[in-house]
Amino acid sequence: MAGAVHLIRSDKADTANEYNAVWDEKNSHLNYSFSFPLFSVLTGHEQTAFIPYDDVAKGAPAGTFTSIQDRSVMVAENQVLPASGDNIDYAYLAIAIVSSQPLPVQLASTEHNEACHVPRDIQQTIKEGQKIAVTGGGAVGFELASDIKDFYPDKEVIQIHSRGQLMSHLASHLGTTA
Repeated sequence: MAGAVHLIRSDKADTANEYNAVWDEKNSHLNYSFSFPLFSVLTGHEQTAFIPYDDVAKGAPAGTFTSIQDRSVMVAENQVLPASGDNIDYAYLAIAIVSSQPLPVQLASTEHNEACHVPRDIQQTIKEGQKIAVTGGGAVGFELASDIKDFYPDKEVIQIHSRGQLMSHLASHLGTTA
């Protein structure tokens, strides 16, 4: 989860909780990136790779949780500034950091419908190609190449890797087997 949660001391007398949580997240959905290589090949299911945040506060007492779709641009002592410009005061701050990965693992789209177009474009490219080269022999490259070959057995799939074996971070006998 790549959002930030800001706990704000409540000034509401009717709430049972002393703190309110404010969740500041740029995406409308969770990018389930482990499924992206598969959904770059398998057609018609890409929408399930993006889990909506609609019910993230389900079950929370009324008035104790606020979700903001925005991107924090500055963090100062006891205050966060989202891109919208509305400062958020906090007593405790939790930040989740996300690493940057290339396609098909990481997508830049912040809206669910827009994000679904990226795997669809990759699916179309794979569908139209007869000879497909996959660069990288790590987990993502290996899964992508094997999924293409599994769903399109007549296509020629070539995997290009800079190391002596696929999945080189595994024990040598596992990489050789892969």
